[in-house]
Amino acid sequence: MSSNDIPAASVVFRDPFGFRPLALGRIGEDWVVASESCALDLIGADSVRDIRPGEVFWVDAAGEHAA
Repeated sequence: MSSNDIPAASVVFRDPFGFRPLALGRIGEDWVVASESCALDLIGADSVRDIRPGEVFWVDAAGEHAA
């Protein structure tokens, strides 16, 4: 298997105790994450939601997923 065979994905994880915030947003069709939702405003992103404590969120060719 070469690196060309590995599908691209972006993965983010929030600490299990929720001490560090993690905000999820969108700019058009693109996903963005930031340590605080106010940072999304600065880049013109629409806030979608906060990642829950202990949650893993990833985006790949099949779409967005959370666990």
